[in-house]
Amino acid sequence: MMLVSTILFVVVFLPHFVGKKDIKLAQKDGVERSEPVASSAVSSQINLPASALTPRQRRQSAAVAVVLVAITLVFGYFSLGTQFDTDLRNINYLTPQQQTLLAQMAQMRGEEKGTTPVYFVAEANNVQLALQAAEQSQYPLLVASVAEQQRRLQQWYSILNHRALQLDSLSVLAASEGFAPDAFKPFQELLKAKLTPQLPAHFAPLLQASIGNRIMGNTVVNIVNVPSSQADSVASAFKPMEGVERWAFTLPSLNATIANSLSQHFNYIGWVCGAIVFVFLWLSFRKFKLAVIAFMPMVVSWLWILGTMHLLDMRFNLVNIILATFIFGQGDDYSIFVTEGLIYERKHGKPMLAAYRKGILLSAAIMFIGMGSLVVARHPALHSLGAITIVGMGAVVALTYVVPPLLFKWWVK
Repeated sequence: MMLVSTILFVVVFLPHFVGKKDIKLAQKDGVERSEPVASSAVSSQINLPASALTPRQRRQSAAVAVVLVAITLVFGYFSLGTQFDTDLRNINYLTPQQQTLLAQMAQMRGEEKGTTPVYFVAEANNVQLALQAAEQSQYPLLVASVAEQQRRLQQWYSILNHRALQLDSLSVLAASEGFAPDAFKPFQELLKAKLTPQLPAHFAPLLQASIGNRIMGNTVVNIVNVPSSQADSVASAFKPMEGVERWAFTLPSLNATIANSLSQHFNYIGWVCGAIVFVFLWLSFRKFKLAVIAFMPMVVSWLWILGTMHLLDMRFNLVNIILATFIFGQGDDYSIFVTEGLIYERKHGKPMLAAYRKGILLSAAIMFIGMGSLVVARHPALHSLGAITIVGMGAVVALTYVVPPLLFKWWVK
């Protein structure tokens, strides 16, 4: 909506504020005539004549090109090492008080230092199958399946049979210690009662209080704290069974999966977006060489950005990767402006490139001030936005100033 509003204002309303003024061009015969400035559509369709560069210009252009290619190759090599930070905890900002409160909450949940909660999930056609699939000998369920409850009850009764004498003598021992003879009678009756396995509804108070494992429909979730060094291996060992879906994860691994998926989608979108932009440039300029000239700064600047990020140990994350698309768009705009200025100078023989460069510099300065100032923020996510802006806009502006004029001299002039 902001882009649409800006376009409408610039195209529809802004010309009325600027006003109308004819440009007087002197003719050779002394007669003045009024000629409007050529539009981008007309200037982009001109038939550009060829003219030779002077030897000095060729040497200067060759030197700049050699330096530019060398730096691009270096940055291109280091760009292969740029990584995506999949740990969302690195973009969170917590005050000391919040960190203390989180530590207290972890202690209340039974989390121990050096451990990581592992979520074991089992899903089946009915809750009993899901409970059986979620059961592990080393990580037993509090609310177990009917079959597991029956096994546990058999063990319990085998213990009671060996302790029957002590239970019968409990009343005598209680009386000798000053208790009423029937003080522990309810307890004795409970132990001697014939217990039977119960359905999950019987354990509703435990489930509603999130004590033990969770049951949601036909899905069972068991949360266990395991040593952090073993969390990934324990989670990977919990594999699907026949007729039952089983998987396990930790919160860091879940966040990493989401972030990796986003990174892969971003790469795909980046390639598609780049192809669309190039086709649009080709259709607009009507010449393949002009489209390449306008598109090349974006390609080179992207290599520079990725290489610089690797050298400075900067990584993409869920926040700053969104800003990368805006930097790509800004570079596209700047390249178009510079290419249009070169075409206008070529056709009319009037200096126009300097005005375009001033506009680009002003736009980049606003971007530096507005977004680059976030580099001083204490919040990691905001700091990464400022850092990406400084690196990205610096590379985009520098290469937009250098690459199009250089290619235009060689390929067009």
